[in-house]
Amino acid sequence: MRRLPRSLTAALLAMPLAAAPAAVSILSGAPAARAEASPPPGTDLSPVLGWSSWSFFHNTGDAAVDEAAARAMHDSGLERLGYRYINQDDFWYQCPGRQGPSVDKYGRWVVRSDRFPSGPHGQSGIAVVARYVHRLGLRFGIYVTPGISRQAVARNTPILGTRYTADDIATTARQNNYNCGGMVGIDYSRPGAQAFVDSTVGQFARWGVDYIKLDGITDHNKPDIRAWSDAIRHSRRPMQLDVTEGSYTVALGPVLDKYATQWEYTADIENYGGKGLTDDQNVR
Repeated sequence: MRRLPRSLTAALLAMPLAAAPAAVSILSGAPAARAEASPPPGTDLSPVLGWSSWSFFHNTGDAAVDEAAARAMHDSGLERLGYRYINQDDFWYQCPGRQGPSVDKYGRWVVRSDRFPSGPHGQSGIAVVARYVHRLGLRFGIYVTPGISRQAVARNTPILGTRYTADDIATTARQNNYNCGGMVGIDYSRPGAQAFVDSTVGQFARWGVDYIKLDGITDHNKPDIRAWSDAIRHSRRPMQLDVTEGSYTVALGPVLDKYATQWEYTADIENYGGKGLTDDQNVR
């Protein structure tokens, strides 16, 4: 990976220390799930601590930034205090326009190779970063929104391991995707629907993902939360399932408690490097 300028590396080293009191709010958001709940097995049942690319780097993050943040967390002493997660938020995937994220032959989002260069033998750039993070003894997270890209529906891509296609499972309901758009809902009563989410999470597992931020959730996304939780189980890789809101109410509480590891219940805590924005002036 390309080296960062010394000034940026120094800033990253300082950021976790300055942000430490707020880091629980940034990545955890909610109390631990109760013992009788059933979040994905092998996950932490207390709010995790770490770093997210979202508010400071927003749409400028890349592999070098994530790796520098990982080194900063490892070298600064924060790791010894329990800060272990390096989470790549939005903008890691290709978005050609409002038609939705670009997709592979199975309808799954495609990595931006200009920001996350592929490794040897075509290995995903996300997998390359995850491996680097793991070598430091840390864990790696990724961002996603529910539903399926309109590009997959338009191409009627097959669903891995089934005889079904994107058109078989897609609805016409718009799903939240703040910075790209073009996502529509999934009808989980249809054959192939769970298999599609399983395929996406299975790919994340192969990349070495330890944490999934499922964003843009409303009260209508109960089936999605369950499907993503089930997909993590099916992958057999322990991953945190962090559910963050588009806008949901207490009515979603029982579903969150049962299927999510943790969830966000307030507006984002934003940091724009001294630009004077408050946390309710969300770039979304």
